[in-house]
Amino acid sequence: MCSCEFLFWNRVLIPTYFSEVYQNPSRARGLQYMMMAISDTRTMVERCLHHSATLVQTFEREVDEALKEVWLLFFELFSLNLKLFLCLLFFFLFKKIEHHQPTLPRH
Repeated sequence: MCSCEFLFWNRVLIPTYFSEVYQNPSRARGLQYMMMAISDTRTMVERCLHHSATLVQTFEREVDEALKEVWLLFFELFSLNLKLFLCLLFFFLFKKIEHHQPTLPRH
């Protein structure tokens, strides 16, 4: 076990990590550990004598923005895939209905 307070001074690593998880979903299992590492920075910042509340809020906002950026990419990709899937589904259903027109019995 170690302290990951260094992440406060190396914030550029956080969005990079989230992007890496986005590109390699198999690494998502490590997200809980990254979030615990990020929370280590709070203890250090709260020990500051000057503006600790402002520093915590600023850091939390930066982490939130990094997460939002990755989640927006994920949902955008998911939305595109869902739209494509629905278009293909309706296309094939329409084709199936079109080819199986019921014929009326002749009298």
